[in-house]
Amino acid sequence: MKGVIKGFSVSIVMLSISVILSFASPSLALSARVIDNNDAIILPGNVHPLARPEFDRGQADPSLPMKRMILTLRLSDAKQAELDRLLTELHDPASPNYHHWLTPEEFGSRFGPSPEDIEAITGWLVSSGFVVDEVAKGRLWINFSGSVAAVEPAFHTQIHLYYVNGQLHHANDRDPSIPRGLSDLVAGIVSLNDFPRKMMHAGARPVQPDYTSGSTNYLSPGDFAIIYNLNVLYNAGIDGSGQKIAIVGRTNPSTASSDWAAFRSTMGLPANPPQIIVNGTDPGDLGGDEDTEADLDVEWSGGVAKNATILFVTSQSTGTTDGVDLSAQYIVDNNLAPVMSTSFGECESDLGTSENNFYNNVWQQATTQGITPFVSSGDSGAAGCDSGGDTEGSGQAVNGLASTPYNIAVGGTEFNEGSGNYWNTTNGPGDVSAISYIPEVAWNESGDVSGGSDLWASGGGHSTLYTKPAWQAATGVPTGQRANHRYVPDVALSAAMHDSYLVEQTGTLYAVAGTSASSPSFAGLMALVVQETGQGQGNANVPLYQIGKAQYASGGATVFHDITSGNNSVPGVTGYTCGTGYSAVTGLGSVDANALVNAMQTHTGTFGLLVTSAGTGGGAVASSPSGISCGSTCFAPYTSGAVVTLTATPNGNSTFTGWSGGGCSGAGACQVTMNAAQSVTATFTAISLPGAPTGATATAGNGQATVSFTAPASNGGGAITSYTVTSTPGNFTASGSSSPITITGLTNGAAYTFTVAATNAAGTGPASDPSNSVTPVGPPGAPTGATATAGDRQATVSFTAPSSDGGSPITSYTVTSTPGNFTATASSSPITVTGLTAGASYTFTVTAANAAETGPASAPSGSVTPFLTSYSLSVTVIGNGTVDSSPGTDIACGGSTCNQMFTSDAVLTLTATPASGYSFTGWTGNCYGTGSCVVTMSQALSATATFQPNAVAVPAPALGTRGFFIVAIALGVYLARRRERR
Repeated sequence: MKGVIKGFSVSIVMLSISVILSFASPSLALSARVIDNNDAIILPGNVHPLARPEFDRGQADPSLPMKRMILTLRLSDAKQAELDRLLTELHDPASPNYHHWLTPEEFGSRFGPSPEDIEAITGWLVSSGFVVDEVAKGRLWINFSGSVAAVEPAFHTQIHLYYVNGQLHHANDRDPSIPRGLSDLVAGIVSLNDFPRKMMHAGARPVQPDYTSGSTNYLSPGDFAIIYNLNVLYNAGIDGSGQKIAIVGRTNPSTASSDWAAFRSTMGLPANPPQIIVNGTDPGDLGGDEDTEADLDVEWSGGVAKNATILFVTSQSTGTTDGVDLSAQYIVDNNLAPVMSTSFGECESDLGTSENNFYNNVWQQATTQGITPFVSSGDSGAAGCDSGGDTEGSGQAVNGLASTPYNIAVGGTEFNEGSGNYWNTTNGPGDVSAISYIPEVAWNESGDVSGGSDLWASGGGHSTLYTKPAWQAATGVPTGQRANHRYVPDVALSAAMHDSYLVEQTGTLYAVAGTSASSPSFAGLMALVVQETGQGQGNANVPLYQIGKAQYASGGATVFHDITSGNNSVPGVTGYTCGTGYSAVTGLGSVDANALVNAMQTHTGTFGLLVTSAGTGGGAVASSPSGISCGSTCFAPYTSGAVVTLTATPNGNSTFTGWSGGGCSGAGACQVTMNAAQSVTATFTAISLPGAPTGATATAGNGQATVSFTAPASNGGGAITSYTVTSTPGNFTASGSSSPITITGLTNGAAYTFTVAATNAAGTGPASDPSNSVTPVGPPGAPTGATATAGDRQATVSFTAPSSDGGSPITSYTVTSTPGNFTATASSSPITVTGLTAGASYTFTVTAANAAETGPASAPSGSVTPFLTSYSLSVTVIGNGTVDSSPGTDIACGGSTCNQMFTSDAVLTLTATPASGYSFTGWTGNCYGTGSCVVTMSQALSATATFQPNAVAVPAPALGTRGFFIVAIALGVYLARRRERR
């Protein structure tokens, strides 16, 4: 519930008017709003307390820049009532709106002034000579710039110079005014002076390397983890992973990166460099305590939540606006982190009416967005308007940045070892020497206690502006006459110089104390809560006080260390005293971190699921039910007992290699049961190039080749998606998903070798060794000019060889007839086809063949008709006998000469038969021998058969004169022949 800012309540009459107007129109129409700068109303309570006449050095130069002034806007009573209801619902586990946080834009749309009203305000600013720098997304402030010359007439004030404590400042000398026509929209100007906010830390002092010496001890993050019981959380993976903490700053230390890295290294923390966000002009390195504050806040928020991302937001202070204000509004307006910490302050009266309104609005908006703002309660005990280094307090007061109902104010405690043994005499790794939890008392090292000095003590007390919120109820919260106030702090942690925090600055370790240490440290604890519960906590005071109330009233779970001893009285000011339960010195107390995280989880009924990507590759993880969807680290809350299924999808150059944590393993889907905070890691491995395929072997084809190969031994960690074959020469390519691959477009008759390369998501790997050389061969072309010449039952076909032999010499030609498909094959033209039918018409085609195959047929020849040829056979008979032919009886010759015609290629057998008393003595002509004669009628033939009479036997006569005569004759013949031969 929102507390009421005293002095700013609106009358019932005005409320009625606003309600009536809200029914008529969302806002006053721009044309209906009368803005007359001469009709102004004063904004009381907005002169800085140091802008006093005794310090006045006269009016400032009109040209003095007044940059980034903040015009803080007001919510109507109706909208404030609606916002109060929403804030209650956002923090009520029984409400359907529980933890349904808004975005800055949603906040502005629901609760901020209308766009028309914003336009009216900015239009007036521009008309008054200002430049509008920015309008908040949440519509509760407008930043603008100008000069003294513009400020004074617009706001009916004067800017004077003031010399205070040896420094020259400037500030308005009277309360500013605004046009009455804007009074329902504008709450005021946050600041028109350059007096800075106070830092809430005790001065830094160098320490020796041995951080435990005698009775003096210094806190390292490892000590803090032991004392406040964080190690059990760290061991369970609850260490801030996936979380962000925003830190409010106004300097930019030049050695920040090296100091922060050195601190983490020295303290044994994981490397996790914080991020610096410069809001507007870089403030530069302001040095000294300013840098100490930055280093302390960054190093210790990240020292507690050691794996959280720390966002250090820094803004330059201007002549009117503290950088703290600008950084705080930037964090909320950009919804940077669910946890933030501010270690600066100013008491409520010094802030003035408008700046109190500003912080009330900023922290209120933050809680609707789920942001938990932590603010240091102060280092000057009950004297909140004074500094810790002052010697005497000026009266009770509290830090106005910490006293709103929407932030957690963090006070300070002091370890009270007494005679107990809580520290080792030497340090362990990470400079750890604490042994266990150490009893605590209120931090008070002021001059009001023995051995103390100045005002150093835990800030605390009651607000003069805010009434007690409904949630601020627990044992020890004041009741009675002083009950109806907001009390601070809410919680506490160690803040004493007695056991200072170690801080790395400019390469040296320093010891620093104060609530500037306890606030960022508690912010680190809240980051662990957010991790465990899976959601921002907004105004975490609501569950904290419920937990504290249960603990102190009825012995509930022990989350808080009850600080029952000590006070925050300081010289000149009586403060508050610790007792059982809550106190306005240490709040509900310090905490057992493990118990706190568990109690906050029980309160919310949810657990956080952290998913982190690891490995050399990348990818995305999504969940069902929805909530997780990221490529690096993401976080989502789930109700207790929910079963969440995670799926991992690698990016194009990675492969998913498996899960770890959350009970998951393997590379399939991961199911996580949310019975506790869970942390799951998805590992993606970058895919490298695949190796070279081996064994490339090519087989030639027609204008192509088929290449076989073996897949590479290594696929680079990712599936091979394709292989590419490349020819040499020509660089012809072909791709496929596996072996073999056919590459086309080659030239027949040319010799080629081939290489193969594999491709995966990372790219194409090296090529294989070249294949064997092959020469593609295709069929020859078609012969041309086929011409047929008819013959005796045959045709002779002439043709011209084809222009292409297909890359291989032509080995034969084949002529084919149509009809009949009679063929003849030869190695060249012409070719004669036989077996044709005389009198039938034929055409002929010719094909050529090489070593590969037979090519296409030529165009048909012209039609020709084979004919039938006959030849004569003449048989002559000499002597007495006959000659017959077979088959048939075409020749039956018994006379001297017979003639007969026969068709070509007829085959005849001639048989000679002698007459009685005769003998066949043989053939002459086209026959020979004495047997049968076989003739083939391929031309005119002739044969002669000779028959001789057989010899007659004569009886031999008696040898006488006749016989002698005959013998003589015979002998004479012989002798005569002998002479002739000579």
